[in-house]
Amino acid sequence: MLFMVTTMGMTSLVEDHTTDFTQEMLVSPVSRYAIVIGKIFGSSFGAIVSMFGTLIVGIIMGITLSLGQLLMILALSPLMCLSGGALAMIIIGLIKSNKTANIAVMLVTMPQMFLSGAIIPINNSSGVLSALSHAMPMTYCLDLARAVLYAGTPEYEFNSDN
Repeated sequence: MLFMVTTMGMTSLVEDHTTDFTQEMLVSPVSRYAIVIGKIFGSSFGAIVSMFGTLIVGIIMGITLSLGQLLMILALSPLMCLSGGALAMIIIGLIKSNKTANIAVMLVTMPQMFLSGAIIPINNSSGVLSALSHAMPMTYCLDLARAVLYAGTPEYEFNSDN
């Protein structure tokens, strides 16, 4: 969710460009990189707030995390948001229309949700499915999160042997 919300939030840069809001910002003595990083931070803030909502729903459902696991999630969240923002910058760098950017980002992020292993396990996939899943950045974000959160648990030891 961190990856997807940040990616979707970055599409407003295209709208800013079409309404010439970006043009007015670029006249100021601020680096273009600072504007992009600021946009990623803003989108990341919204993603992290959404993450807390998801954690609350998980607690209500009876899913528990230790304090260490919760802190690890918080430590990894900026990295995941940054990778989602970077992917969005690649996509919107090629597109000039706001509607097209929204559709393109959706067409890139939604398959990642299914092919990265977030919903459907991909450990035993092969062929085209394996190649597609390894080409998606969200796969590596999920692998990192799982490795950090479940390191030292019996489930992680079982999955790392396969």
